[in-house]
Amino acid sequence: MISEYPPGTRPAPWHFPMRNRLIAGLADGVLVAEACEKSGALITADAALDQGKNVYALPGAFDSPQSRGCHQLIQSGAKLVYRPEDILEDFHIERKAAQKRKDGLDNSEEVVYANLCLYPRSLQEVADRCGLSLQDVSAALLRLELEGRVVQTGSHYYVIRMS
Repeated sequence: MISEYPPGTRPAPWHFPMRNRLIAGLADGVLVAEACEKSGALITADAALDQGKNVYALPGAFDSPQSRGCHQLIQSGAKLVYRPEDILEDFHIERKAAQKRKDGLDNSEEVVYANLCLYPRSLQEVADRCGLSLQDVSAALLRLELEGRVVQTGSHYYVIRMS
């Protein structure tokens, strides 16, 4: 554990910006997936920028309050991310197609799962966010559903399953 406070110090709202600065310092880059206009994720992104780190943002629904922070970051110059390769290319890392990870997900499943959340997203929205074909997203969602990782909430709408 890394902290600027001694063991036993109780959490307080004014401690979080210092914690976020440490998190940004330990990272090679910062990806913000969802953030309101005033959020800790934006504090972390600002700290990363101050430290010369790459900042990435995942765009969201234009009318979602949880997407406004990401949209602000993108307007301010953060790299817009649709798929993991958008980040990996900055670090000169190649992904191998259909490689299974230790968590059992292949690349397409990983990308699809990363673009789901607790509010329902349509098959088309997930495909648009992932940059994959509807067929690939549909196949990945079916595998994720069979593995118990996602739930279909309506006709072609999906959410991550909370354990």
